Amino acid sequence: MANKIAKNTIYLYIRMIITIIISLYTSRVVLEALGVVDYGIYNVVGGIVAIISFLSSALSASTSRFLSTALGHSDQTELIRVFCTAKYIHRLFAVALLILGETIGVWAVNHVLVIPESQIYAANWTFQLSLFATALALTQIPYDALIVAHEDLHIFAYLQILSSLLKLGIVFLLMIISFNKLILYSILVFLVSIIIRTLYWGYAKRNYQETHSHAKVDKQIVKQMASFSGWDLLGHIGFTARQQGTNIVMNMFFGAAINAASGLATTVQGIISSFAYNIVTAVRPQIIKSYATGDLQKFRSLIKNAIFATLCMIMLICIPLILNLHTVLTIWLKNIPDYCYQFTLYCLIGCIVSSISSVFLIGIHATGDVKRSSLGRNIIYILSLFCIFLFLKMSFPPTCAYIIFIITQLMTLCNDVYILHSVLSPQIIRNILFQNVAIITIGMICGIIAYYITIENTFLKVIISTLVYILTFIPFVFFIVTNSSQKKMIIELIKAKLNFI
Repeated sequence: MANKIAKNTIYLYIRMIITIIISLYTSRVVLEALGVVDYGIYNVVGGIVAIISFLSSALSASTSRFLSTALGHSDQTELIRVFCTAKYIHRLFAVALLILGETIGVWAVNHVLVIPESQIYAANWTFQLSLFATALALTQIPYDALIVAHEDLHIFAYLQILSSLLKLGIVFLLMIISFNKLILYSILVFLVSIIIRTLYWGYAKRNYQETHSHAKVDKQIVKQMASFSGWDLLGHIGFTARQQGTNIVMNMFFGAAINAASGLATTVQGIISSFAYNIVTAVRPQIIKSYATGDLQKFRSLIKNAIFATLCMIMLICIPLILNLHTVLTIWLKNIPDYCYQFTLYCLIGCIVSSISSVFLIGIHATGDVKRSSLGRNIIYILSLFCIFLFLKMSFPPTCAYIIFIITQLMTLCNDVYILHSVLSPQIIRNILFQNVAIITIGMICGIIAYYITIENTFLKVIISTLVYILTFIPFVFFIVTNSSQKKMIIELIKAKLNFI
């Protein structure tokens, strides 16, 4: 198991390193090519599509969970029934997405968002292309979930690297083609989306026998998936409303320029979260399969170790970045948009909390008890959006939205811990809490030590302070926080990775 997880993690980290380098470069050049206003328009219009397509996240989690459970049971017949039923459901929802997009979405773009009149036409082009790309992705979710359930994560690494390279090509085309930059960018991103979705579909069709089966839609599975995804859907509605609704609310109060800063901060947040997400993605099928087979000891061990690994990874990245954030943003963007620094800082703090919560949520998905989690999350997210609107209406600065974001992350984490505590046992919850507090405390102490290194050259200070932080944080955590089984696991993973290399 350790060797399988190690290999998948390596594939995902190779992908991540390459895509991060390309993403940082392309986002800066795209910002320069489009300008602050058009870049903000692209982010906020894409947010409208994300709100309409909130179904995709819930359906993806549901499909992945049921496919992994079927594989855990080693039941090929069940696997075929789940896959064929999932295809039917996703196609129906893709049609529903298009209907919502062409009605409510078009109205929102033209009558709710604050967009310069000269760019309304381009904004509508952007919306239509984003909408059809999302509908296509929705129909392909069963194929993606099947790849994850089979733990063939190397294909994600290869295709994400290809996607990043194609987007790099988009940057060069933006610089040499004389055309409306926003429309051109939207068209090219849409074409890349089609290419990548087709390759995922082709890989699944070629490698998995169940994709060639044509079983009838199983009404019992439809009911089970509907029950699971229905409650999970509530949580995703709230999350999407909080995340994308915040962009729309800020657009209403401050215009498109503020969405550029928000979009850049979200880019950084996505990059940092991917470090933890790689671990979560690699271990997710094992967590679900262990619960499906009734191996609760393995289930609890995977949850505990995944939380430990994700938090350590996030702390290794976030703290040095927080210490040197202004310098890093200056090197990356040259000219930092207003509020970009503050938004990014709060996003990094939020990443630390959400990294823990993401693992607990997988555990809840494995048990199938998503009702209480989704209800709690939905209430918290919707209330947070209401609070953001209220505070902005009272003339608070836009940074208040991101402070509320951190508070909601803490509240959802507490909600998920409470729901899963009966399965994990109080003792494991206490151990996880102790480890998390210890890791964060050590990270803060090591960060303070690294911060007080006084070097005039700012770029050199970034490098040296980061090295000092890493060289103090890792030994402290390894010798003070980890228990004997985790030390053994770390050594085994290192050996597995060395053997893989």
